[in-house]
Amino acid sequence: MPKFDGELLSNKEKPVLKAGTVGQENIVSTDNNKALSIYNLVNKKSKKVTMSATLDKELVDKLKSLAIDLDSDVSKILSDMLTKLLFDVNIKEDNLIAYNERRKSKK
Repeated sequence: MPKFDGELLSNKEKPVLKAGTVGQENIVSTDNNKALSIYNLVNKKSKKVTMSATLDKELVDKLKSLAIDLDSDVSKILSDMLTKLLFDVNIKEDNLIAYNERRKSKK
C-alpha cells in the first residue's frame, strides 16, 4: 500500500502566495516576518458544516486508504488539503448567495 511522503513537496520550489511564501512545516512567512501556521488555522474553533460531493470511486478508495495509513479520517485529510489549496481565496458573499440559490433551484 502506498505511503504519503510529505517530504516530496519540500524538494520543489516553494510557491509564492499573496500573503507570503510557504516554508517548511506548512508555515507561511509573511512580509512582516511573522509566521502563520496552517495547522493553527485548521484547528481554530470554527463552524463545521456538512457538504456532499460526488467523487470517482478510485479517488474515494485512495482517500480511505490514506486515512488508514495516517490514522486519520477522510474529512480531516480533505480539510487539511483544501485549507492549503484555498488559502488565498477570498469569500465573496454574492457568490455564496448565487451558489445557494442555484442549489435550491436544482432540488
